[in-house]
Amino acid sequence: MDGKGKINTFRARASPHNDAHGDRLNPATSMRGLPGPVRARLKTLAPTTKIRFANWNIGTLTGRSAELAAILARRKVAVAFLQETRWKANRSRNIGHGYKLIYTGSSGGENGVAVVLAERFHDSVLEVRRICDRLMVVRLLIEGVVTHLISAYAPQVGCSDADKTLFWDRLGDVLRGIPLYHDVVLGGDLNGHVGEVQGEYERVHGGYGYGRRNAEGETILRTCTAADLAVVNTFFKKKTEHLITYRSGRNATQIDYLLTRRSHIGRVANCKVIPGECLTAQHRLLVMDLCVKPRRRHAERCRRQIKWWLLDQTRYSEFDSAAGDISLDTAGKSVQECWKTIQTAITKTAKQVLGVAKGGRKIDKETWWWDATVQGSLREKKALFKTWQVTKSPEDRASYKTAKRAAKKAVARARRDHLQPLYAKLDTPEGHKLIYKLARSRAKAAQDITRCCSVNDPNGELLYDDRAVKERWRSYFHVLLNTQHREVHPPEQLPNLGLVPPITPDEVLASLRHMENRKAVGPDEVPIEAWKALGARGVCILTNLYNRILSDRIMPDQWRLSIITPVHKGKGSVQDCGNYRGIKVMSHTMKLFERIIDARIRQECTVSDFQYGFQPGRGTMDPIFALRILMEKHREKNMPLHFLFLDLQKAFDCVPREMIWWALRSKLVPETYVEIVRDMYRNSDSIVRTAVGDTTPFPITIGVHQGSVLSPYLFSVILDELSASVQKLPQPWLLMYADDIALVDRDKGRLTRRVHAWREALENGGLKLNVAKTEYMACNSTDLTSLRIGDDTVERTDNFRYLGSVLDASGDIDRDIKARISAAWAKWREVTGVICDPKMPVKLKGQVYKTIIRPVLTYGSEAWPVLERHRRLLHVTEMNMLRWMCGVTRKDRVRNTYIRGSLHVRDIADKLQESRLRWYGHVLRRPASYVGNKCLDMTLPGARSRGRPKKRWLDVVQDDMRANGLVVRDAEDRAKWRRKCRKADPGFSRAGRDEQPG
Repeated sequence: MDGKGKINTFRARASPHNDAHGDRLNPATSMRGLPGPVRARLKTLAPTTKIRFANWNIGTLTGRSAELAAILARRKVAVAFLQETRWKANRSRNIGHGYKLIYTGSSGGENGVAVVLAERFHDSVLEVRRICDRLMVVRLLIEGVVTHLISAYAPQVGCSDADKTLFWDRLGDVLRGIPLYHDVVLGGDLNGHVGEVQGEYERVHGGYGYGRRNAEGETILRTCTAADLAVVNTFFKKKTEHLITYRSGRNATQIDYLLTRRSHIGRVANCKVIPGECLTAQHRLLVMDLCVKPRRRHAERCRRQIKWWLLDQTRYSEFDSAAGDISLDTAGKSVQECWKTIQTAITKTAKQVLGVAKGGRKIDKETWWWDATVQGSLREKKALFKTWQVTKSPEDRASYKTAKRAAKKAVARARRDHLQPLYAKLDTPEGHKLIYKLARSRAKAAQDITRCCSVNDPNGELLYDDRAVKERWRSYFHVLLNTQHREVHPPEQLPNLGLVPPITPDEVLASLRHMENRKAVGPDEVPIEAWKALGARGVCILTNLYNRILSDRIMPDQWRLSIITPVHKGKGSVQDCGNYRGIKVMSHTMKLFERIIDARIRQECTVSDFQYGFQPGRGTMDPIFALRILMEKHREKNMPLHFLFLDLQKAFDCVPREMIWWALRSKLVPETYVEIVRDMYRNSDSIVRTAVGDTTPFPITIGVHQGSVLSPYLFSVILDELSASVQKLPQPWLLMYADDIALVDRDKGRLTRRVHAWREALENGGLKLNVAKTEYMACNSTDLTSLRIGDDTVERTDNFRYLGSVLDASGDIDRDIKARISAAWAKWREVTGVICDPKMPVKLKGQVYKTIIRPVLTYGSEAWPVLERHRRLLHVTEMNMLRWMCGVTRKDRVRNTYIRGSLHVRDIADKLQESRLRWYGHVLRRPASYVGNKCLDMTLPGARSRGRPKKRWLDVVQDDMRANGLVVRDAEDRAKWRRKCRKADPGFSRAGRDEQPG
């Protein structure tokens, strides 16, 4: 077949020159009938996909978010720009049908812009910049290309020239800051008429606009010319109704626009107005179809996991019965064989009893209430809206308004009926724990970026290919967790060859009770709940297994693998790996074994009394209280006091492992435990669980295990043994909490000599003092110079945050209280999805406040010498939170006592008094060698300054004791002291029943 005489029967259409759907012709022949030298090839276009963008001035988003999501889904819109949302705050939220709304607004509820993303783009958000309530930028990764989505709302008629100039200056700054190799799509209500005539703007104006150009339109076109952006609305010849974006009465204009780079205008397939949507009566929906080249995607494999979260106490007996074939006999088997048998039996039983989740996204439940009744009401409203748009009669307008109100009520009624069972369940004793899960889920939905699938390489270039992203995460953590400051060769220590007793079932049971449920499962897929469900049989299995490990001094190889999950620190770019903290997940059965070994090592050796971290009976309040009392006493006598807060550079991650065995042997720990610990660190590997999948394993050869039960005490032992000689030097005060070290002295020169000794001791053990983050603070000192450590200078500071509490050089607590208030408001904003929900039971709101927000607000208050101004400040903060939670203001004239009674919350002044008295009773019951008693009993030479002395912490406590009828000797009677100092919240009883107010 040579194609001669073939009749063309195809319909005319845009296509390549050679139609791929037609008959394929034979190669051309020569005059001799032989095949030609070159075979004809078909020409094909590169595959493209269309992404629909939309712009809409919504008027107000209140009560319209669900209907908006339904319209966008029906119109197949992937990205929408919204203006005039009139919502306060800066947040994100899911609005249904898989759409996520990222918005910004003003405190007064005016203006406001937003960007709406379809579900497929949720994980592609790179950055969100909220410039003001009229301008925001979302940086998105679309098919491997960074695209800047700009939602803009220009000042309307009536706004001042200063406001207009400020807006266009800000928009110009944003456009100039976008690299030329990035894409730009801008949607906005720019409140200007570009007109239908191109004029001198033929490059950015397509010649198919509407109306006449005005001064604001000139500003739009000048901005587009400067940034080389095309006004897409004007490049497509449409009917008048498909050009008008705003109609009010007889006025019809074009003020809403979609802009993109002029060089990309050929990629736009269509752009027009859809006049039939009735969500707003004046502004109309503007859509644009942009063709992009799809990048090659790898098939996403969802990670299957056992539904361990279904295993609660009600199903323990069912699980135990189903796991009847687990063998207790370990004779003649290696540790590897024993664990493999046990692990296989447990996971097999779990899959049968609990099932396996296939993974993937959770089903969107936001619009399950979008039933036929709601859809019918909206269809009726839309039909009446179209009728009114055609006739313009007052009767049809009134009918549309009536249908609009009816549809709004139908939406609200359906949503209420759908959520009513949830709120009813929360108000039951069984549903009280559910509120915290609900608060976490709503807080996560309010985040702009919930999952980052792209990262920067070391040079700052963006990586978006799944394999490249995983390799970047692997290399980052491989370098981070295998960095050694210096090579060390500790001296040999003679091992303690003493015998160790076998592990008993009581030890296993005691450690098992301390393990918490609902924790991320390790690589072996056996959580701690499985062992609790097996009961006494599980304790026997574990006892036999652990004793076999103790005798062989080797643990299962499956326990050597851990999973690192990067968690963003909440600051900095989400594409920078350095802004993430790695959380390591290990085998639960191994952590249980570590807890047993930890308890035994603590019995064999101790650390100095200067160490307060991870020690029984000690906590962060001990060093905080000691420092505050020291500052108070020296301020009283006008004596200088110098503080040096040491910072160790990546202390836990960079400890040479040779120092672990050396420190344990130096403490005369039995060699069996040393070998067990050594085996835990042998051939340890990790994988990184990223948003795009797991990486390949990599070895970790430096540092102690993060997430390990044993690691904190091992580090304390190492630090204690390294600094043993330094601790023997004459020194007034040394306070350590793990690697947070505070040196305190009255003499600056002696403090300098001590820090040099510390630096030398740390470097000999392979640790490094980070001088850049080490800080120096002086109280009551006339010497204003800084402190030097060798050739490095430590800058002097007026305040320092030590263990979460702000210490001020003046000795006052004002800065600490303000820091606590800021932290409490930050925590309050995290749970606003629950505590500001008007349908949430008020009592549960009070419970969330008492368990999540108030502890943050009062952290460290045990050592506060609270004055009246401090009490007022905390009282005002608390009442503002409580009133906001209840939805009332001072104009509502509702008394504070009524609000507190409704929420079951005690006055914060009473809770502060309770915390001070409880702590003072604790201090009185401690021995005289306790650091708190040493500080309280310390007497300094000299006299107080003239004038009224500052109120001391002990003065405040004595006032509290008189108010509660307590004396010092009552502290020995713990029950009496607790009963008299306790300030219970209204409606609370220790029996778990609500007290009725009398």
